[in-house]
Amino acid sequence: QPNKAPSLYKYLKEYYGKEEKYQIYGARSLWASCLVASCLAEIGVEELAVYGHMSENYIPVPKIPVGDNENNLLALSIEEENDYVLLKVVLPTHFTPKVCDRAFLPLVDTNKKLLLSGRMPSWFAMSVILSYSNKEKYIHTPGIGFIKVEDRKSNKLGEIITVS
Repeated sequence: QPNKAPSLYKYLKEYYGKEEKYQIYGARSLWASCLVASCLAEIGVEELAVYGHMSENYIPVPKIPVGDNENNLLALSIEEENDYVLLKVVLPTHFTPKVCDRAFLPLVDTNKKLLLSGRMPSWFAMSVILSYSNKEKYIHTPGIGFIKVEDRKSNKLGEIITVS
């Protein structure tokens, strides 16, 4: 439940220390996976992997470069409003972490809220969230709206917003 996000974050900060590597298992909710990854990155974890239920093994969460590249594998669209940037991602068929070195994320205004939308595996959503430095980040959850997974100012994690 999104309203439990602050409790999850507090638990993670209290019980998990800075280790070099963590593996995340059992997180099927995309917003919860991204919140966990964000929190672990904040406490200094440098290497994350998430269990892929389809592949039945751990998939590394790679850092994706931010910047323009004409050979980008990703289909991206950006909608920018006064207080947020909506990043919509469409992945190519059979997209894997092995081809992430040919994927680039667009430059966005880091002073605005980052809203991430698109059908993607959790490892990739975590990668996108960890690749940007926006102070507030949200993940789209169909039927609910955008759920806040990172907030470096007000800490209103789990907050839900909708955009038209």
